[in-house]
Amino acid sequence: MDDNSPLRAVIDSARAAIRSKDYQQAYQLLQEHQADGWDEGLFLEMFGIACCMAGKSREGLPALERALDLAPSPVAHFNLGQAHQLAGDYDQAKECFKHAIGLDPTYGQAIHALERLRDFEREKEALEAAAAEQQMQGLHGGPPIGGPPTRSPQPGA
Repeated sequence: MDDNSPLRAVIDSARAAIRSKDYQQAYQLLQEHQADGWDEGLFLEMFGIACCMAGKSREGLPALERALDLAPSPVAHFNLGQAHQLAGDYDQAKECFKHAIGLDPTYGQAIHALERLRDFEREKEALEAAAAEQQMQGLHGGPPIGGPPTRSPQPGA
């Protein structure tokens, strides 16, 4: 892409909006030119990131997947993993982070993201196990979770 192209100016403006934390502005700038930038990896990467930052991670997935197809790299895999994680697709996110680390075993952000995701999954499993155990206690003499509290008999009743 030519440094003086209109698309490059849009990308630079979107990058400035992201730096100033105006994610909606970045998203809107890039979305207006999505058809023009569909074959430009940098545009697609910026659009995917802007989507994620603006709370539209699912909308950013196709752009980040296309950016990865055009220019596979550890960063492209990482960005796609971040989008999947924000969208709640944790298995896909893990795979993307693993690909990033496979291409660059020293890629600290991907290593850290994968560790955080694994920690999250362990915590989630522990919480689910505790909830199941509480539910079972409710079935075996204790009050069911979310049920009415048991009352002690009133003296003289």
